[in-house]
Amino acid sequence: MIRILRPATVPKVLATHGRRLLGAYIAQYSQGDVAFVFDRDVYGHAEVKRALRRAQHDKCGFCESKVSHVAFGDVEHFRPKAAYRGREGDPLTSPGYFWLAYEWTNLLFACEPCNQRHKGSLFPVADEATRAHSPSDPITRESPLFIDPGSEDPTLHIGFREEFPYAIGGGTRGESTWRSLGLDRPALLERRREHLQRVRSLRKAVRLLKRNTDKESRALVREIEGQLRHCVEDNAEYAAATRCMLSAAPTSDLGDSSRRGTNRLRPSPHRAIPHRGLHRK
Repeated sequence: MIRILRPATVPKVLATHGRRLLGAYIAQYSQGDVAFVFDRDVYGHAEVKRALRRAQHDKCGFCESKVSHVAFGDVEHFRPKAAYRGREGDPLTSPGYFWLAYEWTNLLFACEPCNQRHKGSLFPVADEATRAHSPSDPITRESPLFIDPGSEDPTLHIGFREEFPYAIGGGTRGESTWRSLGLDRPALLERRREHLQRVRSLRKAVRLLKRNTDKESRALVREIEGQLRHCVEDNAEYAAATRCMLSAAPTSDLGDSSRRGTNRLRPSPHRAIPHRGLHRK
């Protein structure tokens, strides 16, 4: 997982149709009716999905796999809209965060396995007494155990040893996030492993080519180092795991350039973009 920077501009369909539906839900809730009907054509509108896919470089917001070449992908609600489970195995509790169903800052682009098979309606918080149950309850009182890549930097909580995720410092939030999202599921580990092996091979190629002084070898070194720089950019698959591997790689694996560290291969820092959703959180 890496930090996601959504565009500040809210998609028009959320700001218009979404806002009207939100008003209807709040009126319905005030009458004691919580049988909400959500409109997928609004929160999952092509405009919304396109904006999220572009902001996330067509990657799942959780596992960082590229999505669109193998699946349609989902518009995921970070805080579940209809109902939630506080812990795995708990029964569903309704209503969920219905007032955030069309909230721009509550939406992510996700692959089907992460969204449907693993996260689903799960949304644990550290203290149930602080959970928001209505639009009048401040979201800021909650202490979610899931890391929201749209509002915080996941790499402060989740690291990688080769292809395997772990919670940095044994942190509860990092542990809860990677385990519940299945970031260690076998198929994903295999994809991550194959990707990291390709990166490792590129670094070894640089080491070997640098022994040569001919023009062709120097040109090839520059080309391969360009590929390596791309591997740690936000638009690359498994960027978080790649950055961890390059930071921890031994000199014997990575060649002379590793003695200078991996800063030259790190992506340029991004400035956080302020978010303007339908409601402030």
